[in-house]
Amino acid sequence: MKKVKIDPFVFLTSLVVILFAMVMSVMNRKTAEPYLDNIMTSITFKLDWAFQFLTIGSFILLLWLVFSRYGKIKLGEKMVFPLSSRLNH
Repeated sequence: MKKVKIDPFVFLTSLVVILFAMVMSVMNRKTAEPYLDNIMTSITFKLDWAFQFLTIGSFILLLWLVFSRYGKIKLGEKMVFPLSSRLNH
């Protein structure tokens, strides 16, 4: 398996930005609270349609995978059987 190569500039830059935002929001809790509350409210109440579409879309994709030719692909090695029956899961 190939080792994944991570770009240090992109990784470290995003890490510094996230850590800076986190430290600033912890240090200035009273100032950051209204902004974070607005963000949470917007995500919760204004993006609920996106969650529904993603859930329904994922379900449709899984149904397509199950009933297409890809549904017959066996995962794992040949002649490997489960340790327990399906009723136990």
